[in-house]
Amino acid sequence: GTRAYCRKTGFKSAVLGISGGIDSAVVAAIGVAALGAENLTGLVMPGVYSSEHSKGDAFELARRLNMRSLTAPIDAPVAGFRESLDPVFEMMGVARLGEKLPDLTEENVQSRVRGTLLMTFSNRTGAIVLTTGNKSELAVGYCTLYGDMNGGLAVISDVSKLEVYRLARWMNANFAACGFREPPIPESSITKAPSAELRPNQTDQDSLPPYEVLDAVIERYVEGRQSVSRIIKEAGIDASVVRRVARMVDIAEYKRKQAAVGLKVTSVAFGSGRRVPIAQGWKSV
Repeated sequence: GTRAYCRKTGFKSAVLGISGGIDSAVVAAIGVAALGAENLTGLVMPGVYSSEHSKGDAFELARRLNMRSLTAPIDAPVAGFRESLDPVFEMMGVARLGEKLPDLTEENVQSRVRGTLLMTFSNRTGAIVLTTGNKSELAVGYCTLYGDMNGGLAVISDVSKLEVYRLARWMNANFAACGFREPPIPESSITKAPSAELRPNQTDQDSLPPYEVLDAVIERYVEGRQSVSRIIKEAGIDASVVRRVARMVDIAEYKRKQAAVGLKVTSVAFGSGRRVPIAQGWKSV
């Protein structure tokens, strides 16, 4: 799908952000398989909360895939936002960026700086930006508009988080058949707790249910088109969790309407495969 989309739209090269996480690792491997290692660039965009092991995993991924990796730090641009906006916030009597953690606004600034760097690289070089968000994140809005959602093709937007892990393990176990010289995904990218690294000691499960639970609800609610009451009755998942996830899916529709086009993998992909109102007052029961 990635190869066909780029060929038909005239893109010969691609760029993506590589963070050391599992999602960007899988997208990078797909990009190399589709376009060739010489046509893929990974931007490592460390910030103040980026861990050393994550940066190391990003460079190790690039080494394994024999692709180009470049470093574009985000600290200076984020500081520029602080310089411009903190005086405004002070005059309004609201907290400055990062004054109190967690600070969703500060987290989004970091993501949007990274998105802008990728789009600027794309504009200058003609490379298409491959986004790295998975279906689980897109379903519940665990993504930033004009940030990590920036790009031309959402490669794994119809692939759940658990399936991303399965893909990574399968690629590593069958690396030769996939055309790689060695297992492409660093083992630590697979085994470490997933994190956006936008605040200290952050993990995805600070904000989301465990992916085993989240993906089970999403599969039933989105792909199975099941009601909340049916999921509660049949899935054996706490009712409050089911209702919360379903509501998150509903209210994140406005984000998905502004997302990059994605490759369809499952029976129901977001977009034309699931036509619902962008803003809705009803709740599924």
